[in-house]
Amino acid sequence: MKKSTVVISLILFLLIAAVGFYIWSKGQVTVSPVTSVQEVSMSPSNQESSSQPEDDPGGCINSDEYISDLGDGRFLYENKELAISFMYPEEWGNPSLSFQSEANDPFLVGTRCIVGFPSRKATMTTPALYISSNNFVFGAPTDAWGLDANRVDLAKSDEELIDQLSFPWTTAMKLKRRKISGSEGIVLEEEGVDPLYNENYHRFYYLFPRYDSEESQNLAITVLRHTDLQIFESFLDTVVFY
Repeated sequence: MKKSTVVISLILFLLIAAVGFYIWSKGQVTVSPVTSVQEVSMSPSNQESSSQPEDDPGGCINSDEYISDLGDGRFLYENKELAISFMYPEEWGNPSLSFQSEANDPFLVGTRCIVGFPSRKATMTTPALYISSNNFVFGAPTDAWGLDANRVDLAKSDEELIDQLSFPWTTAMKLKRRKISGSEGIVLEEEGVDPLYNENYHRFYYLFPRYDSEESQNLAITVLRHTDLQIFESFLDTVVFY
């Protein structure tokens, strides 16, 4: 009798264990190893445009620009979007583009592309080229350079242009007419006192309104007095407008 009780107890234990294992196994989640990552289809509706970033609605940054080594210590820069090409010495470094518009600056109207050289920040002896739309206006109070070629009316006299383009802090200004690649422009030589730093300055501005074949772009080039003007004049002689 004692032996049969032990057998029955053992059977009951095994049954209970089996039922418990079944219930426990049903509550487990099977985790399988990850073998691949699903690819996301980049259709035109969800793919970012590579031709015009948000801060460059005018296409300036991604314009068709080309730089060629001429093999004589000079490089040739060509930009079809900006309708300009020029040669520059190797020591200036390759130019880069930046862009300004009312889309990224509330003080602006119109658009402006800036072609600058890396050596300018270190030495301030290389030119900067400002290419603006006909309606460009920079309305912010600033110490930044503010002359743009779209403000130039070549039909006015030299005296009228000097009066129009002088700043309140200008102490002296000279003007002469200049032609580049068949386009008429002016050269301003200005002396003044910087209103923020109270320092004297001496600058040159080369302004060519509506220089391109469509008469939709305006070129302004800034040069500081201590720039090697002979090298700069050689640079100007290579500028071609389209």
